[in-house]
Amino acid sequence: MEQLVDVLIAAAAVIIPALVGVAVQALRRHMAMKDAEIQSNIGFNNYYLLEKLAKGVIEAAEQTVDLDTNEKRKAFACELLKELAERYNVPVSGTQIDGLVEAAVLALKRKELPSSG
Repeated sequence: MEQLVDVLIAAAAVIIPALVGVAVQALRRHMAMKDAEIQSNIGFNNYYLLEKLAKGVIEAAEQTVDLDTNEKRKAFACELLKELAERYNVPVSGTQIDGLVEAAVLALKRKELPSSG
């Protein structure tokens, strides 16, 4: 019985990281497709502008003390990015703003992770 448990633990130690890797790759592909769709809908220049603004908005949300949950930070970031898009006369939907914010969060997280190799 103890050997069976050891085998199952060893198998889980191999399978779980592999599944996480597959999930991460799928998420990256999904976000890349989402980014490409947004870019094609609003144009390259507008996308580039909003992408840069989104990264700044995310950094601001991280520094804002009263935003103590990820949901509050995301709502703050989406609202601020929407206001900035309106200020710059960039037509963008709520779904597109959400995608830009998610992409900015992932980009900043990747930047924080130590590079492998």
